Amino acid sequence: MRWMDTNDNVVSWASESDVVWYQKSLDHGRSHRYFLDFTCEYKNKDGSVSKLFIEYKPKKFLKKPEKTKRMSSKTYNYLCETWITNQEKWKAAKQYAEAHKGKFMVICEDSIGIEESH
Repeated sequence: MRWMDTNDNVVSWASESDVVWYQKSLDHGRSHRYFLDFTCEYKNKDGSVSKLFIEYKPKKFLKKPEKTKRMSSKTYNYLCETWITNQEKWKAAKQYAEAHKGKFMVICEDSIGIEESH
């Protein structure tokens, strides 16, 4: 948020302003709303304006979960369900971004140069 506030090339930005509908397979294909974390319009070097739709997730949620010896089945199942739901959300967000002449991206703490606190 600070980067968008202080970057002269950012024309505008908003938090949770765009709603994407997606089908949740774990819920028998029912429709659900997904609020994108950020929408950002920025000026390119050539003066044109591009739109980014951004989701922030901690790095540990960007890869498919793996069951460890100490992990309970309940925790593993929850992580797998979350993974599947996020994949469906992100697929819908990518389509939404393309329909709105923008780009969808998922960022994590590495993307913005911070360390996640534990």
